[in-house]
Amino acid sequence: MRYLILLLILSVAAAGQSVGWVAVSADSLPATVYLDGQETVLDSNHRAYELSVGKHFVSLFGPRKVFQAFKDDAPEHFWDKLREQKLIGESNRTQLLSSYERGSVRVGTKWVYIMPDETLDVRLSAAQVEETYRRDSSGVLSTFVGWTLLIGLGMVLSVFLLKLD
Repeated sequence: MRYLILLLILSVAAAGQSVGWVAVSADSLPATVYLDGQETVLDSNHRAYELSVGKHFVSLFGPRKVFQAFKDDAPEHFWDKLREQKLIGESNRTQLLSSYERGSVRVGTKWVYIMPDETLDVRLSAAQVEETYRRDSSGVLSTFVGWTLLIGLGMVLSVFLLKLD
């Protein structure tokens, strides 16, 4: 009877420590990966990390960039945990992140919700991040060059038309 009670107490204690697992893989190794802002080096694919139950992020980018890219998408209490660990500061709230940079951070960051005794597979791709950054930044560059040429042409035309009179 004592063993049964002891077994029951141990099973309740183990159930109180709800943890899950995330198996991370990347297309280029070794890779620096951030699990809720904690830096770790991924040297083999499908490496498992233990995380508590709840919402977490796995990213190729540091916590400041993830905060700037996702600050409106995650609840404030999530960011408060990172502030307590001094991974992000209040000054990061007002810092801006360009749209082409934000797109690549969003591609290189995966949000997971860990359930007890569950293992989630997360695949991070540096190639997709690079492709997104290149695509988005070239769009910004072509827009800038296009508007600059249009304004310059307008200025040249206005001077030419004024000289005609």
